[in-house]
Amino acid sequence: MSNPGPLETLARILGDALSPLAARLQGDNAADLIEQLGLRLPPAALGAGGLPAALEASVVALEALPDSIAALVAAISGSDAALIAAAADLSGKIIKAGAAFTQLGAALNDVVQADGGLSAQQKAALGAAAAEVPQRLLGLAIITYLEDRLPSVKGALDLTGLLDDTAVPGDATDPTQPPFHLTRLRLDRVSGLVSNPVQHLKDLYGFGRPDFDGIELFTRIKSLIDRPEAEALLITAPDQPAVLEALLFRLAVQPSAIPNLRTRLRIGAQKDASTTVPIGGPWAGTVNSTARFDSSIEFLIDPQTGCNFSLLRTRRRWPPRSG
Repeated sequence: MSNPGPLETLARILGDALSPLAARLQGDNAADLIEQLGLRLPPAALGAGGLPAALEASVVALEALPDSIAALVAAISGSDAALIAAAADLSGKIIKAGAAFTQLGAALNDVVQADGGLSAQQKAALGAAAAEVPQRLLGLAIITYLEDRLPSVKGALDLTGLLDDTAVPGDATDPTQPPFHLTRLRLDRVSGLVSNPVQHLKDLYGFGRPDFDGIELFTRIKSLIDRPEAEALLITAPDQPAVLEALLFRLAVQPSAIPNLRTRLRIGAQKDASTTVPIGGPWAGTVNSTARFDSSIEFLIDPQTGCNFSLLRTRRRWPPRSG
């Protein structure tokens, strides 16, 4: 039996993520998907120019992925040579899908530029969006895959800034600019995260700058920890620092020349004890004790001292009982 390495594993994940796009690029679904990528086209545009052929090429490339994924899975139980060959085949088909996406972006741009009903400004905006179609399709596929299968991984990538899932409001006065979510993988941020995490936080969230307000950071943390049965509360009020209230902790911006983060951890605990003390003969004494307490720990995270933690206070309530 062969053991898949990181390249084989990555190829399989990419294949699993991209495969569902085949159904979404066919028929009436194609217009909806293109709009999700930030391009709203007239219905007739999908049949114009080279766009139908480009859509078909993308579908064909994507529909070839499931068989290659199955072959890679089967090769895991075989030799290393078979595994490597299967991974190479799948990787080649993923590359072909990427090339088809590039062709699709070019075809979309051709349709946009040939549309006499669009202004020069609209053509420029739609052309820029069409040029990003390959990256946007890949980002949408991977984020959908993570949401369905590995939501905690998606949340962690989002929090570290390696994944952006940004709501773009669109333009209510321009029908070609719909609201959508811009989904991107930010592999360009990996080196900064690893080599200088303090500077990475400053670049990503503004933590360590005078204008830090915490809203972007708190929004991403809220997205990570929210559950249907327990959602965190992001509190923003005029002239007041932002606060994130969650079940087990509280985060708040501490105003100063360089704002800090004030953090409270809410930790509950309990302890039951029972002790039997021999007295003599058949006699013994038993003492039972139960204790419950709520406690919290507060500390500051100071970016000016390398994100050092400073303990502010602990609070505890302890009502023991004995009998």
